[in-house]
Amino acid sequence: MVEDYNGYFKTWWVRNKAILLFSLCIAILCYGYEIFNFSLSIDEEIASFSDANGRKTYLLIGRWGTYLLNHLLFSQSIIPYAPFLLGVLCLALSGVLLAGNLPGSTASKIIFLTIFITSPFHSYYLAFNTADPFFGIGMIFTIISYSEAVKGLSSGKKSSFLFSSLLLAFALSIYQALFSFFVTLVVFHFLLTLRDNETVPLRGSFKDAGLFLLLAVFALGIYKAGDIVARWIFIDGSNISGATYLEAYKGWGKAPAREILDNLNQSTLKFFTGKMIPAGSYITVLSVILLVPLLFWQLSRGKTNLLHKVIRTGLVVVLLFAPFTLMYLNGAPLQVRSMLAFPLMLAMLWWLPFERLGNYWKQMMLVLGLVVFINNMTTTTRLFYSSTMTWQADRELANRLLERIHAMEFPKTDEKIPVVFFGAYSHPANRLFIHSDIFGASFFEWDHCNPSRITGFFRTLGIEELQVIPESKTSRQVHDSVQHMPVWPRRGSVGLIDGIVVVKLSRIQP
Repeated sequence: MVEDYNGYFKTWWVRNKAILLFSLCIAILCYGYEIFNFSLSIDEEIASFSDANGRKTYLLIGRWGTYLLNHLLFSQSIIPYAPFLLGVLCLALSGVLLAGNLPGSTASKIIFLTIFITSPFHSYYLAFNTADPFFGIGMIFTIISYSEAVKGLSSGKKSSFLFSSLLLAFALSIYQALFSFFVTLVVFHFLLTLRDNETVPLRGSFKDAGLFLLLAVFALGIYKAGDIVARWIFIDGSNISGATYLEAYKGWGKAPAREILDNLNQSTLKFFTGKMIPAGSYITVLSVILLVPLLFWQLSRGKTNLLHKVIRTGLVVVLLFAPFTLMYLNGAPLQVRSMLAFPLMLAMLWWLPFERLGNYWKQMMLVLGLVVFINNMTTTTRLFYSSTMTWQADRELANRLLERIHAMEFPKTDEKIPVVFFGAYSHPANRLFIHSDIFGASFFEWDHCNPSRITGFFRTLGIEELQVIPESKTSRQVHDSVQHMPVWPRRGSVGLIDGIVVVKLSRIQP
């Protein structure tokens, strides 16, 4: 048995060592700035002072796999360098695991890996050192699950389908959006099968589709059972309901269907036009406008019957929208970080037509791939640089606030200084402060100046003497007085009212 595994890994290494080394190189080049430059990002101000046991929020939002992996990998606190590096390495490895099983030349796999690994979409989850390794680990589990399912289709072994279901269930327990990742892989499988074998009977394809559907339903059942068990073991058994965090991503039944569909269409269009990522529209617009018509043209050729051609071209359309599966099922737009399948779909759009082009056009696509890589690398670097600049600006703001606070006269006491923040402060956007999701977001604006977040941020600077309290815990006198105060940084924006330091960061509604 050991010799069989040694032989398998040796064969795998010989077959894939070139694309593995290539993937590692472009991953380090693309994300190298953040690997070697630490900046505190959202959620890290809290997680830095907690151990794995204290991160039970993951259980409340159905990510029990992430909770367990925290105990295994990062049991103490969030640290710089290691989580991000591990996340990038897992991203590169996931691409190789998929590209290594693709037919075709090394050049076609290089195109696929370049588009997939360097997409700026990955930056939006890699920015969270609290979870970025787990996204990559989840993608690896999902790809292995897909490979086992395909193996089960060819061999007929039920054990392969069972193993695939278990892997997919655990991947979903890490991050639920990986369900769309799996769906995208499945659609790609059928498109590839029908493209490369024009004699495949459609009845067999429909049967295989049913098996994939059964596998997904079974995996969802395992995931949900694990969710319930994890809640009973690790938190109060009566707390079985989901966290309010998830309610923001459920739309069906909360508004008229036409309004929901309109929101979904607008969100989908923003992804395809690149409006979700600053300066990142080049690859999405290019892929859709140029590659999709080319792919349609290639699939419409051949001696197969008309129905076969229609189904193949229809699968291209399904592939385009497969990354949005979870969004459509929930009925509400999702964050950029949840669209893990979007770079995967784009990479497939590049790979599919590449194989059947002539040498001249292949060379043109390789050159274009290099241009896209440079564009992605600069976009990603700018995003993380914006995060660094925002963190430094927040540190400077915190020190200025502390100076104002200590300039006041307090009675001598060993107790902490009570502080309340009204409004939120956002650094003015410019070429350095790119505002896109958490990039460019200040700790003094995120989550409506959540006291626990502000306290955690001050603690990362070694400031322990402040006790940040919520607005709701202050008296009517404080609320009335703050209306007449000027806005930060003007003189008088920090005042002492009813024994509490009041900081007015922005205009507030009376």
